[in-house]
Amino acid sequence: MIRRRRPCPILALIAAILVLGASPVRALETSIVVDGTLGAVVQATHPNRRVPPASLTKMMTAYILFEELSLGRLRMTDDFIATKSATQADPVRIGLGVGELVPVKDAIKALLGRSANDVAVMIAENIGGSEEAFAERMTETAHRLGMNRTRFATASGLPAPLEEQYTTARDMAVLALALLDDFPGFYRFFSLTGYTFKGTPQSGHNAILNRYPGADGLKTGFTCASGYNLVASATHHDRRMVGVILGNATGSTRTNRMVTLLNTGFAKELTEKTQFLDGIAPDPDSPDPPVADNTNQTPICGSGVAGYAVDLGINQSQSRSADIAEQGTQRYGGMAFTMPRPGGGTVRWKAYVGGLDGTTARKICRARQAAGLWCLVRTPAMVRADFQAAARLRRAQ
Repeated sequence: MIRRRRPCPILALIAAILVLGASPVRALETSIVVDGTLGAVVQATHPNRRVPPASLTKMMTAYILFEELSLGRLRMTDDFIATKSATQADPVRIGLGVGELVPVKDAIKALLGRSANDVAVMIAENIGGSEEAFAERMTETAHRLGMNRTRFATASGLPAPLEEQYTTARDMAVLALALLDDFPGFYRFFSLTGYTFKGTPQSGHNAILNRYPGADGLKTGFTCASGYNLVASATHHDRRMVGVILGNATGSTRTNRMVTLLNTGFAKELTEKTQFLDGIAPDPDSPDPPVADNTNQTPICGSGVAGYAVDLGINQSQSRSADIAEQGTQRYGGMAFTMPRPGGGTVRWKAYVGGLDGTTARKICRARQAAGLWCLVRTPAMVRADFQAAARLRRAQ
């Protein structure tokens, strides 16, 4: 399916509906910090708990793509062709058209710099023939690498049944080290904070790259069932640390938590009692724990929100609205959530900050409007109606 370029920009837009609310309950986090040179475990909290991987899945998609390049079955100068199912992948996406040809190098940038789901499906179908076959290869590769509590059902990490797609903090550390060791020449793609596709700038999601000195990759992930996930690598004084967080409550606390974990890793000296990743692997005869579902533990995904809210504007992708809402809470307080808005044959997403009193909500909007920014006050009754409308829209899908 890999062909020379002949662009055919046809946009097919289909969005899946996830009704997002807010709740003050904290997600149940699993994490690990590993010395990237030795593979020694510096610190671990529930490292073998199974959690949906979300977009961390794209690390394995990239691993297989890098394998194809290394084996010479694929070249950077080749093009992938976008299939119909790729163009219909849920946001985040870059808007591929059926039959559009995308250079392999651009596909890697979109996959890792933008976390584009349409590109992930396109890569899977071009390499594997189908996303299902590619996912089987992903799982086989994971087990070959020693990721024994990992299974993949998609190339993107979009939601799948819990028992069909899961990973652990330990397994993601294994994958991160494999990417560093096996494909050092391609690792630079994990440090992208943005790139340009078809003349349009595309921004990334990985805040740790700008937040932590020495951070140089890897990947973020989010779905309601997984919570906020992050795999990060950083170097300091010729020492590398790899940190993994699964199931954090918010994007901002995920970043703050990773800063703490990396600092802990660099400050801790290894001893004779230090364990390695193989040493904390679960007993193969032990029963697997259930896959965690953090939907009701993650504030942006809870069942509802009380009080007033402010509408901060509409975006094409849910993740972009979630980021804006999260940034709003850092400035204004309250709780972040998003709302689907249908129209024109597609679904876009509103960024909301809720859980506010009326005076605060009106003050926020006056200040934003004075600065030329979009803002609307939503009363408690309006917020309830928004949730009811979103539930009806979900049932209609």
